[in-house]
Amino acid sequence: MVRPIRPEEYLHDYLLEDSLVTVTLRRLLWRTPLHFENNIYTDVHYGQMQWDYLNGGMLLSCTKEMEMQVGVLAMLQHWAKPEQQNSALSSWAGGELVSACWHREELKEYTPKTLQSYISPEVLQHQVEMLLRTRQPLPPVDAKIQFIEHVMKLPFFGYTIYFVERVSDDTISVPCFFGVNEEEIIVVDKTSQAVSCIIPLKELQKMRTLRPLSDGGLPGLELNYGSAASPKTMWLELAQAKEMYHTVVVILDKTELHH
Repeated sequence: MVRPIRPEEYLHDYLLEDSLVTVTLRRLLWRTPLHFENNIYTDVHYGQMQWDYLNGGMLLSCTKEMEMQVGVLAMLQHWAKPEQQNSALSSWAGGELVSACWHREELKEYTPKTLQSYISPEVLQHQVEMLLRTRQPLPPVDAKIQFIEHVMKLPFFGYTIYFVERVSDDTISVPCFFGVNEEEIIVVDKTSQAVSCIIPLKELQKMRTLRPLSDGGLPGLELNYGSAASPKTMWLELAQAKEMYHTVVVILDKTELHH
């Protein structure tokens, strides 16, 4: 189970009492503009964005433009590797390609898991080869900055994305994505990536997690929102129900939302 630590909680209480607890530094809010004069700051943000991108936390629609984006981001991840790792791979940029099979394996490491079945390895390899022939290689820190700046232009940047299997609202096609940022919860269609529903966080009245309805089933999350005159309720089933619950609580900093 993953959840943010609340402001009033003490980090060492968790680290001292359970050796199985792992702490990850992660940014949830993006109000403050990013700056890149500090390499550690750049590395931390690059690490988070790259992990989110490769694990499906950044939504890209399955279009020709998406293939170009994946190619550009693959090239930047390649250049972002430490110099000693890239020295052995310099033939990428020199036009003298070594084993094509080997390059496809590396490209797979740079491609989001959720998109690997939609993109032809041959097309992606050709795309990256063309980019490397026409662009001047960047130092790792500059490649990381350009990767971050590219990701920040994606339509759902700034949202924490969750994959949802079932929703109580029949008008919402499932499976789908739910996104959370400091202002709202959005529902995003899995195929078209159109936003089908928006719940402003200021309208969220109450939240609670739900146990799985059956053995092996997914946990759930119930959202009560709207106004006193027009209350609404929605429940959803997702593997990360507790993580989403605690993320919203930390963003709102409302301890009155009971678990």
